[in-house]
Amino acid sequence: PLSFSVLSNPASLSVSPDRSQFFKYESVSLSCEVQGNSARWRVVRNTTRGNLSECNTDWGKQQGSSCNVSLTPSHSGVYWCESGSGEHSNAVNITVPAGAVILESPALPVTEGDSVTLRCRYQETPSDLTAVFYKDGSLIRAESSGEMTIPAVSKSDEGLYKCSSSKGESPESWMTVTDLSLSDLSPPASLSVSPDRSQFFKYESVSLSCEVQGNSAGWRVVRNTSRGILSECNTDWGKQQGSSCVVSLIPSYSGVYWCESGSGEHSNAVNISGMK
Repeated sequence: PLSFSVLSNPASLSVSPDRSQFFKYESVSLSCEVQGNSARWRVVRNTTRGNLSECNTDWGKQQGSSCNVSLTPSHSGVYWCESGSGEHSNAVNITVPAGAVILESPALPVTEGDSVTLRCRYQETPSDLTAVFYKDGSLIRAESSGEMTIPAVSKSDEGLYKCSSSKGESPESWMTVTDLSLSDLSPPASLSVSPDRSQFFKYESVSLSCEVQGNSAGWRVVRNTSRGILSECNTDWGKQQGSSCVVSLIPSYSGVYWCESGSGEHSNAVNISGMK
């Protein structure tokens, strides 16, 4: 029989310093904060060129459960923690522009009511140039100090920010604001399994659906088999029907399944294991 179990988000990725944008050759430390044993967790990234790899291969230096990276523009991408069984942490977007201006904004979600300062930085001195700040493409205001403070952020402050100065323009970075009423950050999507059963016979069908808050267009069902093969529905397995993936199950399909967006966000993971 095949069975599945639902796994909670067992790890979180922390970023130090907590920023989305970095100058070339700056260093960042990415750490997996795990409930329980962190030995099997590693930092993984998917670059803007679509290269999926883990720390300590051709980039980064592993130190315990942290990965220290000296950044170059080719390091821009989505980073997260992943376990040997395919479980995932939250994902973080890191941008290393080729230009000389960056926006310092939090990479990790901020909580409603927090004070947040956005800084427009120029790589050379002086770094405190007058800067103009934008949200979602619209002008907010100019600041002679090069800094803009939001004394108490609210959900309406969530969005895409950038800045510009006489020295150029920064890339855009998304700032996430967590609702104070949520005890923990709910994932942006959940994977549902139908029929809702814990055991299946070989060749039975199961429907895996991505239930997304908002637009589900960029989401797909992904799996990591027990053999360590990472792939998405509609390649050599499963049939995509809207935001659902219909699978005729065989024992070699044992593994961890989840929903993933184009920007590297993840749903909960479901473990489907088979007995021959």
